[in-house]
Amino acid sequence: MQTLLLFPPGWHHLQLPYLALPCLTAYLKAQGCRVEQRDLNIAFFHHLCRHEVYQALYEQGRARFWQLNRQPSLSAIGQAAYADLAWMVLQPPQSFYHRLLGARDDLQSENFYHIASCWSSVRTVNDLWGIVRAIQVGLRLTEGGAPVQYPEESSVEVRTAVEQAPGNLHWSYYEHELLPTLNAYRPDWVGISISDPGQLIPALTLGRFLKEKIGIGHVTIGGNVPTRLRSLWPQRPELFAYFDSVVLYEGEGPLLALIEALSNGDDLSRVPNLVYRQGENVYVNELARPVPVDRLPAPDFEGIVLRDYLVPEPVLPVQASRGCYWGRCAFCNFDKGVSQYQAHAPEQVVNYLRALVARYDVHIFSFVDDALLPWLTKALADHILAAGLDIIWEGSARFDRGWTATRCQKIAQAGCRTLSFGLESANRRMLRLMKKGTGQETILEVLKNCAEAGIINRVSLFFGFPGETLDEAKETQNFVLSHGQLIHGVDSQRYTISRCSPVAQDPAQFGVVMVQDDGRDMALRHYAYQTQEGMSRAESRALSLQLYRETQARHPHFALTYYPLLLYTYHFGTSAPLTLIEQSRRAYEQQEESPPTPPTEPRLRPDITCATLAYDLTAIRHQLNEGYEEVEPIRTSETQLLIDVGERRVYSVSPLAAFVLQTADGTRSHDSIVAATAERFGLAPAQAVHKCNALFHVYKNLLLYEPGKRGNRKCVPC
Repeated sequence: MQTLLLFPPGWHHLQLPYLALPCLTAYLKAQGCRVEQRDLNIAFFHHLCRHEVYQALYEQGRARFWQLNRQPSLSAIGQAAYADLAWMVLQPPQSFYHRLLGARDDLQSENFYHIASCWSSVRTVNDLWGIVRAIQVGLRLTEGGAPVQYPEESSVEVRTAVEQAPGNLHWSYYEHELLPTLNAYRPDWVGISISDPGQLIPALTLGRFLKEKIGIGHVTIGGNVPTRLRSLWPQRPELFAYFDSVVLYEGEGPLLALIEALSNGDDLSRVPNLVYRQGENVYVNELARPVPVDRLPAPDFEGIVLRDYLVPEPVLPVQASRGCYWGRCAFCNFDKGVSQYQAHAPEQVVNYLRALVARYDVHIFSFVDDALLPWLTKALADHILAAGLDIIWEGSARFDRGWTATRCQKIAQAGCRTLSFGLESANRRMLRLMKKGTGQETILEVLKNCAEAGIINRVSLFFGFPGETLDEAKETQNFVLSHGQLIHGVDSQRYTISRCSPVAQDPAQFGVVMVQDDGRDMALRHYAYQTQEGMSRAESRALSLQLYRETQARHPHFALTYYPLLLYTYHFGTSAPLTLIEQSRRAYEQQEESPPTPPTEPRLRPDITCATLAYDLTAIRHQLNEGYEEVEPIRTSETQLLIDVGERRVYSVSPLAAFVLQTADGTRSHDSIVAATAERFGLAPAQAVHKCNALFHVYKNLLLYEPGKRGNRKCVPC
């Protein structure tokens, strides 16, 4: 049978392939199956960069934005869509498109290593996903101006979105880009891997497309999202209209059994880990243990176009183990089923790495293990050095006493550049309540050992675990701020209860009262719950934001917490975070043009847009920054705004300020602007001078002073 494995749009990490399909492809090929794989996620991004596609996107986004602007009120989702669409709509039609192409090109070129350029490009790509989401969510409106919840969290909303799919962005992409490939390959069955909730609707839309347009005989979905929704499928047989079966947990063995059953026309009841519908009933087969890792070949990336990803050098994901060797954390969000921790032999991993280097000429790897085991990683480092492999790599780890100074030195010699740790909390009681199996002394020891070995440490944490007090949360905050020499990056969030976590399974044990929310039956995180003691959710959100601001101010190297970090160490040849930032900034400044000539006629920068809107974007952005769950519906309140697209800032201004800044179009002198303002608002000359000077001082960063150039600033019509 011809097999086609697809990774659908909706996963917004565009730096490297997702590992699931290459692993499945390699295993099935080793068993004699004919397999092709495609990453539709990265291909969809490049599809959106085509001019005619973007033009259609812009028209849909523009219509959606002004539709929201006419609503009497906006719900939380409506406000999010309104804010996302503003970055595209409230500027000249082709402006965002040119920024998007520039961002794509910068991320795939040497400009990636200019930190300001890289950050700006990443924000632009993220803006694109916000726009796509806003348009897709906008397909279904309520009186409040938007759906009740994110559509992928509700089976009703998912079905509605898929039923309305023909003509939308994803359906159009499948029709124009995927259909020719399918017609050429003609697969007998298709597997779709879903790793992120945002892929659910694109994936089920893809399933419907494959069945209706191509006539694929069997479509199966799998991945960590369908697995975490394991209990839902028997309750929602109507969703099987878009696919035929669901594979739970690790897919190698079940997919091979499914192929054999489909080839022989056998009953599906003997395929392990399979959920399928037959007639009106949904059947859940018995679970089987996964294929032992020593029988798994190296990942096969054939069919994956590595040059498409948004990095200047290709990065490949690999694994040294599956599962977590600790596996006891109370917040852990994965349903383990019958899976157990399995580790590859170090020599097997090195053989994989050697094969991947030779086949794809790649020297940068990301270990995507849940947690690297210290002694096993040191053994892996020994084999890497013995094999003479010239590679660098990153991974995730626990704060485990096994990360001794000797081991950290060894893995650094073998190419380890960054390690990401789950800190969660630095308070003794909270660590015990979370069942982390570590303490502050171990945490400090591991951070020190890694830092002294030249390994960059990144930590993640959250505030608001059930029962955490404000003092306990501040202890964690102070720990991070006082150890900036050991912690090189931090990601802080507010805690939410994951669907499959021990807290969700036994909330009473953690002093939690779950609030029933029938409308969110597909949600992977629970927001509606109450705790008997500890911080409020608003307090935990505020503390997370405060930590972010303070770390950026006190520790500038924390700016390098996003995916460029590993590549920056490869490019600049150092693991010192402050040195990396300085080298990147120096390279960027060398590209800068000389400053403009002295001022005469002021004008707004080209990326500044003025608009009169029915809603105050500044208020919306403030609400959204405080956390989606706390966003209250708002009603219309006409506001005049300045939108700084480049810096992603919005200014709410008075009518007088709007007039002055719009009049600064590069054709008028300072004196003529003052005179026009005095006449328009009936001001005395001295008053007009004072107000104009004050405004030009406050908004000086939004103005250019280039004599002899005519401005063309226009206010966006409503």
